[in-house]
Amino acid sequence: VSAKEMAFSIINDYHSYDNISVLYNESGNTYYIKFYQTIRDILDSNGYTKVNYIKFAENAEQNYNQYVLQAVAIQPKLIIILDSDVGTGLLAQNIKKHDNKVALIGCEAAITPRLIEIGGASVENMRFVSTINLDINDPQVTKFNRAYETLYGTEPNPYAYFGYLSAQTIINAGKGCNFNKKRLKESMLNLKDPKIKSELLFNKFGDVENLPVTIIIKDGSFEKLGFLNNAKKKNKS
Repeated sequence: VSAKEMAFSIINDYHSYDNISVLYNESGNTYYIKFYQTIRDILDSNGYTKVNYIKFAENAEQNYNQYVLQAVAIQPKLIIILDSDVGTGLLAQNIKKHDNKVALIGCEAAITPRLIEIGGASVENMRFVSTINLDINDPQVTKFNRAYETLYGTEPNPYAYFGYLSAQTIINAGKGCNFNKKRLKESMLNLKDPKIKSELLFNKFGDVENLPVTIIIKDGSFEKLGFLNNAKKKNKS
C-alpha cells in the first residue's frame, strides 16, 4: 500500500518529464523489489518515461559510489531510495556529495533513529510516505521501541511496530466477539467505533484503510507533515 501511495505522491509533486532516479536493493529482502515493481508499474502507466531504475546488491558499501554516479548522471530532481535504514543512510551521504540539492524519498522500512545517526545532514528534509502513523515522539511508540530494544538488542523498524499494532487489533476484535470466529469480521469492522480508539481500521475486504501519512526529517528528527488524500491524483505533464 505504501508503495502505491508513494508513487501517487510523486505523480502529484513531479512532472512526467522530470528526471527521477530509483535506487533499489535487489538482494535479500524481496520487499524492496516488490516496492520497486509497484512504483514502476504506476509511473509507467502514467507516462513517466524519464525514470532511471538502478538495482544494487546488499552489503555493497564499497560499490555504492558506482550506483550513485548512475543515479546523479541524469541530473534528477528526485532520487528514491528503497533500502534499509543503514543502506539508505549510506546512499544518502554518497548522493549528497555529488548533488546537494536533489530531493530524496525513502521507504517506510528506513524510518528509524539509526537512519538519522548514519545519514546525518545528508538525510535532512528527506521524505517518506507511510501507512503506519509512526510518530517517533508518541509515548506509546517510545515505550514500544525501548521494550523492543531491551528484548532484542536492536532498534525496531516500523514493521515491528505495525506487527505489534496488528496483534493488539486482533486481540481487541477477538475480545469484542468473545473470540467467536464467525463474528470476528464484524468485530473488526466495529473497530471504527470512536469509543474503541483502534489505530488500525479495516474495510469489508479485510484491507487496512488508514490514510497514509507524510513524514519528513527536520532538524535531525522525524516530523509528521500530515495525512495524504490521493483520491484526486493528477499527472503533471
